[in-house]
Amino acid sequence: MMNWIEPQQNVSQWIAQWESTKPLTAKWMTEGELHYCLSHAFIIITDGHAVWNINGHHIHVAFGHLIAIEENSVIEVVEGGNLDLAGWQIDFSTYSLFNKEREAMKFEWHVPLGSSYQIMQLTGGFLTSISDRLSEDLLHDVNESMIENQHLLYGLLKNVYQKQPADQQTTEKGIMRSIAYMQEHYDEVITREQLAQIAGVSQWHYSRKFSELCGKPPLDYLTNYRIYRAQEELLLTSAKSQEIAKKVGLRMPIILAAASSILQECPREIMLKPCSNEK
Repeated sequence: MMNWIEPQQNVSQWIAQWESTKPLTAKWMTEGELHYCLSHAFIIITDGHAVWNINGHHIHVAFGHLIAIEENSVIEVVEGGNLDLAGWQIDFSTYSLFNKEREAMKFEWHVPLGSSYQIMQLTGGFLTSISDRLSEDLLHDVNESMIENQHLLYGLLKNVYQKQPADQQTTEKGIMRSIAYMQEHYDEVITREQLAQIAGVSQWHYSRKFSELCGKPPLDYLTNYRIYRAQEELLLTSAKSQEIAKKVGLRMPIILAAASSILQECPREIMLKPCSNEK
């Protein structure tokens, strides 16, 4: 039997132990909600987007992101996106082992890059395999899938320690700049050419990489964001739906009509309710 003792510094060899896997709930889309990570954690975003504050740093999370977070971190939901965020939280602990006394000690693990968190972009194939694996796990007893959980955990750790190509990091930062621009200037006319220039890449490359990161084309993202802002206006003001739609930049007749219909049919008190799609 192993003895548990206090954490030690300067230990080079360590192991990771899976603790739990949980789907992200509506609370991860509720503005102002706080999440306390008492253990190290991986958060995998399988759909949607949001803006979080992780230990004082504002970050935009979106489809395909893997976020590694150190223990005792605090995450605040700044914006819930389009209330379509989906993903998983995987908690784990780290330990160092010593052969002579068979003592297991808690290992103070830190993300390789960053201060207390690190964001990576998962490839399409790996993300699909993870999503399938986690969905299947809901149907099995945790004890029966312990080895698979450990295998998944080490697969995620491998992604953390693999250095992303410099050009990929530059492209992702450019796309994040374009998203920030859309969220600040959504009431103005915005073209794909403008957004590609902000990101510093060609229009074709921008559209392809944006879809990989966010799960939808850039102008679809912009339209969804405008509708989200229109919903806020409907909830907080007494303005007419067509006035609101024009105010948030929905100027195309077909989109304007569709948005107006949605705004007229949805009761104000439930329009922005984060858990309205919970079963």
